[in-house]
Amino acid sequence: DRYFLFSVNLFQIRVPERLETELVSLAEQQDIIEARQQAAEAARTRITAGVESFVQECVASLRQQTAELCAEMLDSMRTGKTGVHQRTLNRLVQFIDNFKSLNFAGDQELEARLEEVRRQFLTRTAEDYRDDTRARQRLAQGIKTLADSALEMAHADSREIVERFGQMGVRRFALGDAA
Repeated sequence: DRYFLFSVNLFQIRVPERLETELVSLAEQQDIIEARQQAAEAARTRITAGVESFVQECVASLRQQTAELCAEMLDSMRTGKTGVHQRTLNRLVQFIDNFKSLNFAGDQELEARLEEVRRQFLTRTAEDYRDDTRARQRLAQGIKTLADSALEMAHADSREIVERFGQMGVRRFALGDAA
């Protein structure tokens, strides 16, 4: 609730009750139908724009948070007494796990990069990294590469993800109608 608010707006557009169908001419009925269609289209356009903006903001925010976490990890590795600490590695593992549950928009590019980092660098312990200078350098470079690409993706156009997200909703809706 602190971060997201979901709401539903329901609209019903109908002829005012005081007008009787017998008193409304065919031309007036056509005007009423056209006004209803215009109002429905305007509402659909506003809702679609709002959803697209929300999804774009969420995608950019998750990408930005990835870059920030990586920067914090690199700083911790540089300034910490032990270099690589297990808590630092565990933070990234936890972030990757949480990302999967927060990735409602389907950001497959960032998810794939996070999984690659998990496979390459998070199967070893912090002690292994402290004892192996080359491995520690590869870890630092891998986290820096992830940070750079996440930051680049945060500023990139996420229209493709938004479009795919919208198509998922259409497919789910269509499947629901078929049942």
